[in-house]
Amino acid sequence: MLVKVNVSASGTATSTAFVSFATFKSLGAPWGSYVSLKCCNLHQARVFRLEIDEKWSDRRVRLDQWPSCKMAHNQRLSHCNTVFESEFQGTLTCIRPSHVQVVQYVAVASISENQVKLSLPFVKSLLQRRILTGKTGLITLQRDGLDYGEWSYTAYYRGRSGDHKNQVETIDGGIVTDQTLVLIFPSTTSSLAAFSPHVKRTYQPVGAHARGFRELIAMALRTTSSCGANDQKQVFAVPHSLLLHAPSGAGKTTLVQQVVDELKANLLVFDGGLLASPQLRLEDFFSAALRIQPCVLLLEDLELLFPMTLDETKYKLVCRLVNCLESIRQYLLAKKSDLIRVAVVGVVSVMNALHSKVRQLFTEEVFLDIPDKQWTVSLLASLLPPSKLLRREFIMSLAVRYGQRPSNMVSIAQLIRTCLSREDSQSISVDILEAEIAAAAREISSSSNGADTLSSSVPDVSWTDIGGLERVKQNLVEMVVWPLEKPHVFRRMGISPPLGMVLHGPPGTGKTMLAKATAKASGCNFLNLAASDLMKAEIGESEKAITRAFDTARALSPCMIFIDEFQSLFGNRSTAGQTTSRMISQLLMELDALKAVSDDSELHYGLAAASTMTSIATGRIFVLAATNSLSAIDPAFLQPGRFENVVYVGLPNSSERKAILEIQRSKMPWSHDVDLTRLVEETDGANAASMIALCQAAAIQAMQRIPSNTPLDEQCIAMTDFVAALAKGNFGFQNQ
Repeated sequence: MLVKVNVSASGTATSTAFVSFATFKSLGAPWGSYVSLKCCNLHQARVFRLEIDEKWSDRRVRLDQWPSCKMAHNQRLSHCNTVFESEFQGTLTCIRPSHVQVVQYVAVASISENQVKLSLPFVKSLLQRRILTGKTGLITLQRDGLDYGEWSYTAYYRGRSGDHKNQVETIDGGIVTDQTLVLIFPSTTSSLAAFSPHVKRTYQPVGAHARGFRELIAMALRTTSSCGANDQKQVFAVPHSLLLHAPSGAGKTTLVQQVVDELKANLLVFDGGLLASPQLRLEDFFSAALRIQPCVLLLEDLELLFPMTLDETKYKLVCRLVNCLESIRQYLLAKKSDLIRVAVVGVVSVMNALHSKVRQLFTEEVFLDIPDKQWTVSLLASLLPPSKLLRREFIMSLAVRYGQRPSNMVSIAQLIRTCLSREDSQSISVDILEAEIAAAAREISSSSNGADTLSSSVPDVSWTDIGGLERVKQNLVEMVVWPLEKPHVFRRMGISPPLGMVLHGPPGTGKTMLAKATAKASGCNFLNLAASDLMKAEIGESEKAITRAFDTARALSPCMIFIDEFQSLFGNRSTAGQTTSRMISQLLMELDALKAVSDDSELHYGLAAASTMTSIATGRIFVLAATNSLSAIDPAFLQPGRFENVVYVGLPNSSERKAILEIQRSKMPWSHDVDLTRLVEETDGANAASMIALCQAAAIQAMQRIPSNTPLDEQCIAMTDFVAALAKGNFGFQNQ
């Protein structure tokens, strides 16, 4: 029936449609019926309770609001109506009560800051037999002339069984019954964040680094009806609880949202902030997830919910989590796996901070690898505005430098958008953009590094910063830089680029600086592995850390892995403990895997084109180890195909010491009376670190000697300062 609809400005939301007696009679509607009202302009259908208004005489319908199907997340809600004209045309259709959808789950929150707190049973009684329309909206709670204010709601509907004629599954509306699960949230924002129905969003396609996680979620949400009778055991073995582990900013929550949307499932989010509400329990979220299947229940920041040290409240929460996960297992054992289309996903940023008992509750652990370069470039390109400055080469260079985490790409894209929207944007060049991004990236890196984070960078150290060691530099250029710069020449000459090298020699001779300068010269990422990155307290975690480090290097290739103090981590197995032996075996496996991939690529490509050779070179991984004691390293590492190139980095000779002092003089204000030849003789037997320490000590002596009122440009380091520093300090070489 075509009718005219009037929307009153009463400010109440009762989900009631008032019609004249004549209209009610022409509809043939029995008492207690509901109507579907479809707006002709917007093609939106809503469900209302049908009531008679004797004031109306013609074919009109009066509403107190037209509920919106969406609610703003970031704005404070004063009303949730979509803006309509006061009168519009619509189509009115009668719906029998038995055909109205049932509200399976509804989360409500008062939008008034001064609202008196109502108990959950009382709110349930106020909602009984009420009609809700839309996934989200507003409703006024009233009883016996008393107004309890406006409440926002987020609802999930399910159609009645046997409803074939009047399909209302496409209509976002339903009735609250005794079976409806009602939850009260402390705020509108928290209720919206907790329940995320399937909506259409734009995402970057799931990369290869996350496809395994997507498949596990898809298996958990699959019913037995899609499996054969012989697959029952496989269904029971499907993991319904997964632990997603990745550093902060890796995109864990976004990935879960994306997978849920792709699978057209529902998402429930539980975080620590909801624990403050006495009316919310963890069991309620599990009950809601079972009601709105297929559903993913996301437990955010699990290590904050369940830290290593548990107080009484957190311990009780662990027990409740055990009971909830056990309820899912009991459903499976009772052969009700077709009723369990639920996946519980715990998100962890720092695995070592999570309580071990909680970790054992999850059947699967998934480590979210760093995305590959191609995916990162596509992500950054999709976030950037069109501009002549943002060429493909510039975007690729940003992705290589800062693309360890998707959050970095989002931050960089926001920074670039801000720069390009400024008034002086016409004068901005690529160099200015790079400088601002580099400054912002240092802030991001310092604030986001965590205990479980492996970060890489392109070091800002060049060959000119290292005095002497020309033979060692040439070896590094030939072994590391040339294979990246001239891959086609290596292929033509039949040379297999080395995969690893050991720098050995006394401490303080510049092995770490050589590694950084090599990475800078080759343009590859630099992954510095410290003992804290690899040594873990839990059994098996150290081996996993080695695997993750190589996975990170593959994602950031071309990449150099640098392991300092190699002998302390990978000593001889004959004298090492069980943990060290397992770490040695794992590292040997990773090195052999690199060798196998290199051999396969040579066999596959043969005499390939130059462009193909370039792609092979960009996927290169080189492992550089530094040690003070070569004899303490397990001999298996020095076999061909592993660390077959061993280079000695010794103490500098007189010419090399002079070069080191000249580099320091270029960075510091030295007086003309400084005798460089005498300093070279005085530092016989010194290493590079001791000579730099001597220059720093001389600068301190100069600051103590020079009066504070001396002009800055007249302050300099004199020879007397060096003599005083030599006499006062112990730099290691003076007693030799």
